[in-house]
Amino acid sequence: EAPEPEPEATEPDAGEPEPEPDAGEPEPSDA
Repeated sequence: EAPEPEPEATEPDAGEPEPEPDAGEPEPSDA
């Protein structure tokens, strides 16, 4: 069973940090 490729999510529903801030807010990459 291969893991399904996640489409470019506009909102973090998977709980993963988004590659680019869509809300314009700085993401807590260090936190």
